[in-house]
Amino acid sequence: MLSPATPTEPCADGQLPLVRSNRRRAALSTMTGSAASTLIASIQSVILIPLHIAHIGPRLYGAWLGSGDILVWMQAFDFGLPNLMIQRIGEAHGRGDAAQVAEIERQLRDARQNAALRVEVEYRESANREAMLKKAVAETKAEFDRLNARSFDYQSLKREAEADKNAL
Repeated sequence: MLSPATPTEPCADGQLPLVRSNRRRAALSTMTGSAASTLIASIQSVILIPLHIAHIGPRLYGAWLGSGDILVWMQAFDFGLPNLMIQRIGEAHGRGDAAQVAEIERQLRDARQNAALRVEVEYRESANREAMLKKAVAETKAEFDRLNARSFDYQSLKREAEADKNAL
């Protein structure tokens, strides 16, 4: 049952009144919202994945998924650093220490640049590995084709020899 006072009007003791909520209705609402969100995400995946692959290709789509996965892992393992930075900047700003605020912002900017540089280096290395693998696959395929052609020649010569042997 709700308190007669609205949440914005303080009670006689100066405290805001406690408002009871219907737990069952709140749980049902949360469950319904979660189910609807999951259903919408599933439908989006079924519809959008083929469209993405058709328009940007499977290679770029795979890279997109991989980079998204990396960002999710980075977000999961941020170790509270964004909150720490917010606290430190807020503390320094509250003290009026503009020099420390500038220093923290510089450190944050440097960390972002460093992360971007590392991502770029990793991308170049993976692109180089991909090029090396592509070359190795092409060389292996050429060797296989050469061996296959020699095998075909051998089988042809063997049949001719058998035919000549049977003709005598």
